[in-house]
Amino acid sequence: MKFYGFPIGLKFIIEKLKIKKWLLSSFVIDDINLLNPSNFLENIEKDNIEYILILDRNLFQFILSAYKKEYKKDIYREAIGLVAFCFYSKIKIEFSLP
Repeated sequence: MKFYGFPIGLKFIIEKLKIKKWLLSSFVIDDINLLNPSNFLENIEKDNIEYILILDRNLFQFILSAYKKEYKKDIYREAIGLVAFCFYSKIKIEFSLP
């Protein structure tokens, strides 16, 4: 069994993703297992499973708005949180921009 260390702030990101249901799965799985970065890391390293976040125009716009706009909305922070979660879970990020 391997133990993974994560920043303390990831806990708050996971809670926000859980409330807002930003991460979905086509499998029947509870939120605790779906939002556990260690599960992703173990599957990637042990079973060579590949996970991909498709960053569409909406997510990309939220992230850019967080940088450009003076007033920061929660949805901007949530989009960045989703990308941070994927980073720490080693989920690949691909762009789906026209």
